Amino acid sequence: MSEVNSVFDVLEYLLFWVSPAILLAGVLIFFSAPKPYDDLEDNLGREIGGIRKKILPALETNVETFHKWLLTRRKIIGFICIIGSILIFAFFRR
Repeated sequence: MSEVNSVFDVLEYLLFWVSPAILLAGVLIFFSAPKPYDDLEDNLGREIGGIRKKILPALETNVETFHKWLLTRRKIIGFICIIGSILIFAFFRR
């Protein structure tokens, strides 16, 4: 077993071992359908009773906007994850 010499060696090992998880996440994102997810969001966001109080509505709006932006571009993001994990695996194997 080789000796770890720097932070970059640790980063290299970490990226190498995380690349299969990135590949799996990319495949799941690439082949997912947003319709069931939107239905789940609608069901969970419905008020069942009482008054629902929003805390930090500006932050919630920003996160939701970014989330919707990512959902509309899920094919591109999934493809980037798949290609990135293959490149990481190819460059960091020994």
